[in-house]
Amino acid sequence: MAIVKAFPEHQPIILIVDDNAEALSAAARLLRKAGYEVAEAGDGAGALSLVRSMRPALVLLDVVLPDLSGLDVMRQIRADPALVGVSVVLLSSLQAAPEEQTAGLDAGADGYIARPIANTEMLARVRAQLRQHDLMERLRASEHAFRTLADSGQAFIWTAGPDKKCDYVNQPWLTFTGRTFEQERGDGWAEGVHPDDLARCFEIYTTSFDRHENFSMDFRMRRHDGEFRWIQDNGTPRFDSQGSL
Repeated sequence: MAIVKAFPEHQPIILIVDDNAEALSAAARLLRKAGYEVAEAGDGAGALSLVRSMRPALVLLDVVLPDLSGLDVMRQIRADPALVGVSVVLLSSLQAAPEEQTAGLDAGADGYIARPIANTEMLARVRAQLRQHDLMERLRASEHAFRTLADSGQAFIWTAGPDKKCDYVNQPWLTFTGRTFEQERGDGWAEGVHPDDLARCFEIYTTSFDRHENFSMDFRMRRHDGEFRWIQDNGTPRFDSQGSL
């Protein structure tokens, strides 16, 4: 069973999935009264259909459904690249074993709600999850804007994480080397650096990273046709007030 309703794109949608019609109706009334846009599904197939067509901000998903288990539904949501960013909170009875909750969280759930639960707590959990969803959506939009800008120029741009390993290179870099991101990530980029320059590059980079200092270095990097070209690399480590990257 599935009920579909069209909502404005800017309004976050909450999808409630529960095969208990009474519980489904009560939860929907509670959330609508609080001002939320709500869709409902009574089985796993209907839930997946709605998630793919509506892309809700939050799915409140019962663990026990008549056709698919809640975990199976969640795994399919997590496996679909088009549904990245959809938050899933599992719903279960108070008697749910701890290992069941652990399995749900390990499988990718953003939260777990044991019922019965007071209306005030349910609304507080929903508000908290939607705030988290909004923050993650803003971060994804910001990252997308950065990567679009980085790929549109001619300069080579790369970033690294706290482990000092490369976690991003832009398209001009890949076009120059003729390699894939998977080949360049981590320390893979070092395969394209001229052997005579590699030790010096690593020393400058790691010293700068450890001292939280800017660096500037030049080295030869192999182009897609095998020819080496000189590269000028300027980097700026970014750390917070606690010294974390």
